[in-house]
Amino acid sequence: MQTQLLSHSVGDAASAPMEYCEASPVGIVHFRARDFSIVGCNEQAWRIVGIDSSDAGLRAAVSESIDRLVPLADQGPFRTLLEEARAAQPPTEFDTRIRRADGTPIEIACWLSRLPIHDEGEDIYQLVIVDVTQKRDASRAKSRARRTQELALIYDTVLLIEPNEQRARCLKFTQDERLASLDALRVSLSDAVDQLIEHLPAAQDQTTLKVFIEAACHAYRCSEPFAAVPQRMVFAGRSGLAGKAADYREAILVDAEGGAFFLCSRFIGAMNAGPNTAVPGKTLPAES
Repeated sequence: MQTQLLSHSVGDAASAPMEYCEASPVGIVHFRARDFSIVGCNEQAWRIVGIDSSDAGLRAAVSESIDRLVPLADQGPFRTLLEEARAAQPPTEFDTRIRRADGTPIEIACWLSRLPIHDEGEDIYQLVIVDVTQKRDASRAKSRARRTQELALIYDTVLLIEPNEQRARCLKFTQDERLASLDALRVSLSDAVDQLIEHLPAAQDQTTLKVFIEAACHAYRCSEPFAAVPQRMVFAGRSGLAGKAADYREAILVDAEGGAFFLCSRFIGAMNAGPNTAVPGKTLPAES
């Protein structure tokens, strides 16, 4: 998507309504680089974030900083992003997830560029935003359904974890018919983890598995790179037969995009000594 850079004086941008942007189907925001204050915002941008024209006080508060409208800082050091946009042609593109005024999470596509305005060294930036939640959700749903089928052929346990929403979807769980009967309904994340801990690991590895899952959830909530998250661990599985030694299981993480990940598990048999043998309770990269 190409954005059209609008040419006018700083005074016009700061004082005149953005009539030239009101017919646009995308949200358009102008803000100062000096203090990040918003100097112009069309109605479509306010509609995207869910702030009605009747709430003038909230609009005024949000206009004090662009970061209150769209958390650009989540994309990296804010100044670095502005420097990239200053030199970039075409505009710098990025995606981010925000919450509307009513608390609804949405995903927006953003294009950041510097307006060609030069007046007393004042830098004005233009941010174009588009709500892509429905389109991205539909695309991800298809991708996740395909990935679920692939994972279910290999693993006896497949859950889709949504850390930010504190929810999970049980896609396959052969150890507990009650949980499996819920199919893809979203359940509380804590309830789903409790069920996993109850049915999958032997007593000595219950805490280790729980810590592994909690660490992954924390990393996703903090938007840490997926590659930095421990993606595989081996643990002693719970034996259903009295006197039978438990076989080892593995738990792996598979990125599902959109702030979610698959948690999968399966038996991997008895562990034999050797240079590539995984140590129970130890986290490893996914390719180990």
